[in-house]
Amino acid sequence: MKNLKFLHLAVLLAVVISFQSCDDSFYDSQLVGRWDCVSFRGNAIAAGDYHIYNNFTDHTGYMEAYDDYGNWVYYTYRWYTTERRTIVFDWTDAYGMDPTEYYYSFDHGFLYLTDVFDDYYWWSYRTL
Repeated sequence: MKNLKFLHLAVLLAVVISFQSCDDSFYDSQLVGRWDCVSFRGNAIAAGDYHIYNNFTDHTGYMEAYDDYGNWVYYTYRWYTTERRTIVFDWTDAYGMDPTEYYYSFDHGFLYLTDVFDDYYWWSYRTL
């Protein structure tokens, strides 16, 4: 009888863990892809501020953007999500930049990234 109770507890624990991992991978998989920035606070992006995020399934990626001199450059990063529905970009090779964190949401095929410190700063993206 004792073994049967232990078996039920083990099965319940396995089910709870599997539901949690499926939920995380579902949201992560939605973030995978090439995301083209289309607006900032609902306004069109200026040519110099245009950028693209490229997120891969192995949680690496790179951002394409213009640098201060007008050159099209690539910044590599590692990315991950948190329980707060945020995405963090860890700019491993981007000249010592600190990790950047944004709240993310989806609406009608668009990805919205909102600054965690100031919700007045938000960008919208569409997948290419």
